[in-house]
Amino acid sequence: MNNSGAVFLSSIKAYFIHQEDLKAVIWNPSAMTIEGTLALPPELKKDGFVVVFDGKAQRQGNDLYLVATWANHKDGKYPPGAMLVTIDTTTSTVVSKETDPRCSQVFDSMRHPNGDLYYACSTWSAATHRVLGDQYAAASCLLRIRRGERRFDPQFYIKVADLTGGQVTGELIPGLGSEGFIRVLDEKLFPIDSSKSVRDLTRAEAWRWWRLDLDKMTASATDLAPSAAGATKIAIDGVVYTSLSKKDFSETTLVEMTATGGPRLGLVARGFVHNGLRMY
Repeated sequence: MNNSGAVFLSSIKAYFIHQEDLKAVIWNPSAMTIEGTLALPPELKKDGFVVVFDGKAQRQGNDLYLVATWANHKDGKYPPGAMLVTIDTTTSTVVSKETDPRCSQVFDSMRHPNGDLYYACSTWSAATHRVLGDQYAAASCLLRIRRGERRFDPQFYIKVADLTGGQVTGELIPGLGSEGFIRVLDEKLFPIDSSKSVRDLTRAEAWRWWRLDLDKMTASATDLAPSAAGATKIAIDGVVYTSLSKKDFSETTLVEMTATGGPRLGLVARGFVHNGLRMY
């Protein structure tokens, strides 16, 4: 389980990823005690940029994968390049650090039933590339880590816009089996011109969810209503929820993305639903 900077490995072991100090704090959730720290690779530090870790640290056996990219939020720059840091959770040591130059803001991920992991760029990065171009962010893409590997597959690279007719595309939410969902900006609902900012794009109620078939590598639109970007991602007991939000985040509709037969609308709440958990 992963919640922002916290990665829960068991009832007695967890990490808190502290990106400012480039350390993982090792702690016991049951005893609420700190057991030690783990230094992350110093190469993660880049002058003029802050390091940003992906939204969910994935696990393969005893390996924990942290994917890091870099951002200069002040200047609005998200350079291409990522580092995959692999931690052996039995010894709490970094066992691998592999760089990949191809994508910006690699932030969302899902697991294929065969054990492969797929990663996608954020909608913010995708919007930045559409508005400001290559100097500010790379084209939105899909990457893959093969089961048992500790690097991104050098033979696999998908420019996501090629799957959606050239439209602005980012994010990745798991569905059932080998099906995922990606976010696509419908420019018929929100035409883009030189007056539009990156924030304008991400807040537009014009982002649609598309199905992504990872086996065929094809994408098709769903009938879910368009909404603003910046979706919630909640996973509880294998069930994955996301959100449809108003542009002012005054209302959120939760959607069960792993429902049999396709996405299923659920709770409608005031404000923006950011996270959730099951109470026992």
